[in-house]
Amino acid sequence: MQLGNSSVKRLTICALLVSLCFVFSFIERLIPIDFYAYGFKLGLANIVVVFALYKCKIFDTLIIIIAKILISGICFGGPVYLLYSLFGGILSFLIMLVLKNRLHIFTVSIFGAIFFNIGQILCACLIMSSNLLYYLPVMIIAGVFTGLFIGLLTDIAIKRIKI
Repeated sequence: MQLGNSSVKRLTICALLVSLCFVFSFIERLIPIDFYAYGFKLGLANIVVVFALYKCKIFDTLIIIIAKILISGICFGGPVYLLYSLFGGILSFLIMLVLKNRLHIFTVSIFGAIFFNIGQILCACLIMSSNLLYYLPVMIIAGVFTGLFIGLLTDIAIKRIKI
């Protein structure tokens, strides 16, 4: 069975975007920020996720998100990191998918970051059987700022990159 040009192009773009996620995750690990102790990350790889949300098919975007989480979890985290990220990533994806045609990309990115954090906190509550919801306001505030930053960078990328 031979793949058509559109299938090859989709696969190539997805592979390129997953690779870019890994590069951004690696670069982010090199940035000396003391906030990591509190669970804060800039989420540079999410530039690729939001870009894919607007430029790729829904299924391709979901595959990119899952691949990003798996590769980052294996290389930079562990099983718990992987589970938290998967829970947050899927919730974030669903929210952004619902909002992408209704709100500006900045707002969609902010909601994506906020719901990623909400998903992680809920997952932690389930796993640890304890109430960590007191930490949610801090994570929501962080999500607003990181989501806006990622939204700004993604908006620039979408305007300049044609796929």
